[in-house]
Amino acid sequence: MAAGTIYELEANVSTAYQNCSQSYDRYEAANSRAEAAKSAYQDAMAEVGMMQGFATEDQMERVQNASEEMQKANQELNDATSDFEADAQAAQEAEDALNQKMEELEAARGADISFVVNTARVQCSCGMRDSYLTLGNIHGMYTNGLAQMTVMDSVFNENVINFGGCNSAENPSTQEAIAKAIENGVSGIQQAKAEGDFLHQLVGSFIEGKGDEEADESLTSQCFGECTGAVLETKWGNHGEKTTINGENPLLRRCELRCKFGGEIKIILSGQPE
Repeated sequence: MAAGTIYELEANVSTAYQNCSQSYDRYEAANSRAEAAKSAYQDAMAEVGMMQGFATEDQMERVQNASEEMQKANQELNDATSDFEADAQAAQEAEDALNQKMEELEAARGADISFVVNTARVQCSCGMRDSYLTLGNIHGMYTNGLAQMTVMDSVFNENVINFGGCNSAENPSTQEAIAKAIENGVSGIQQAKAEGDFLHQLVGSFIEGKGDEEADESLTSQCFGECTGAVLETKWGNHGEKTTINGENPLLRRCELRCKFGGEIKIILSGQPE
């Protein structure tokens, strides 16, 4: 099992990628220095070569200084490369640990009867980001000092905070975003062909070469419309029947909710301390 809470693992990923970005900047700077030093050394050597054995002391000193600078720059580049590779590996390992944690949580969710409380974390299969559950009216029941929720707490943007965006092709807002992306893509390809730029032609031919179904899936995965949260059910499904809170069944982590645009809303964390 991945060590640490999901929040700790997410913080690790954020820190790891920040370190990776900083080390990449250092690598870029070192690479530029190494290229400049190599060019300066080659210029100095070329100048000496043109003298055909009659190079001045100043010219020879310039070659020596350029050689030393090139060695230092290459060493700095080697160190920066090693640091970047190590930070990139650390970032990948941090992300792998987070993904493993998410998989473990999903695997355990179907049988998890933990009571869900205010601020539980939820995820929609079509959402741009994770979100949270909120409880305006307290039902009078608490778990670990946190207000419990019931299966009736399913109102969008009152109990289920929106997911920042929706990439369901059934959502009219997403359909508009896809149509706009297609329009922009076609005009971009046409412009590239008119300009004759090889790179843009290559990209354009790659996009044009995709089948309709593949292109649609690619666009759908990248285009987000407005998350309107039009849930089909009036209450969460897959709940228990024995326990009630003011006549309503308590919300459990295994419960699910479905949006009319096809999104499956699942509870990632119950909101209780991990």
